[in-house]
Amino acid sequence: MFDRSRRTRRAGYDIEGIGEGVYRINEYNVANCYLIIGSEKALLIDTGAGVNDLRSVIAPLAGGKPVEAALTTALPWHSGGRAQFDKIYLSEKEKPYLESSTLRARKSYLLSLKFFFKLKVIGFRNCRWVRGAEPEAVFVSEGDVIDLGGKTVRVYESKGLTRGALSYLAVENRLLFVGDTYNPCTYLGIKRAAKTEELKTTLQRILRGNTYDAIFATHFVAPVPRDKVQDAVDCIERIVRHTNGLPFPHVSSYRGYTVVNWGHKRRVRRHRPKKSESDDFTGE
Repeated sequence: MFDRSRRTRRAGYDIEGIGEGVYRINEYNVANCYLIIGSEKALLIDTGAGVNDLRSVIAPLAGGKPVEAALTTALPWHSGGRAQFDKIYLSEKEKPYLESSTLRARKSYLLSLKFFFKLKVIGFRNCRWVRGAEPEAVFVSEGDVIDLGGKTVRVYESKGLTRGALSYLAVENRLLFVGDTYNPCTYLGIKRAAKTEELKTTLQRILRGNTYDAIFATHFVAPVPRDKVQDAVDCIERIVRHTNGLPFPHVSSYRGYTVVNWGHKRRVRRHRPKKSESDDFTGE
């Protein structure tokens, strides 16, 4: 499906073509960002932790077209590079995370990757932490469409790591970008995190979708095979069955997928999709 020869490296960023006018940009093993180029403008899905000058890396790819950014969530490793762009799209529910996505939070995340997950990431001495004025924030929700000129990106609400998380469907390229909604190590202990059954419902919607040929996430696996998404659903079902309501972390692992669930009650109300949500990511 993908021409793996379309790979290059620029300023330490690994760049790979994954579709016509679509690129995966790996930020020093910190996060994956995705660039979709239309005839009028380009859209960057997530801005990484902002450890370096990402804008200068993607500018040649965009061919001089203006570049806007869309956040799957406003957590620091998705929104850290937002100051490099004039406009960002995100859910209004993500505003608290945006406000707490400080330089200190970004540095703390980098340390956690290095010492907890043992990943080979960029060292502090090589970082150019980009800071600047906050960009214009445009709030989007389920069903909204971002027109890039010849290409459209459809927005889906996809409660995952956070309740305001979004997924973006590159309609013409048939590619779905889910951010941290799929993450092989999902930690549901942060403030305003989604409940386990909400995450399960979102993953099941992803599995039922038929308007995309590949699923791309922020961390580790890209693209994500559908059977891995099913493994995530199975893992969450295990944790829902065994959570006892005590205020201690419960860890469930299944076929390489791990969920850390902190103090969620066993008596979880079954999540019912809002009327604005379709049963799957159909593009309508």
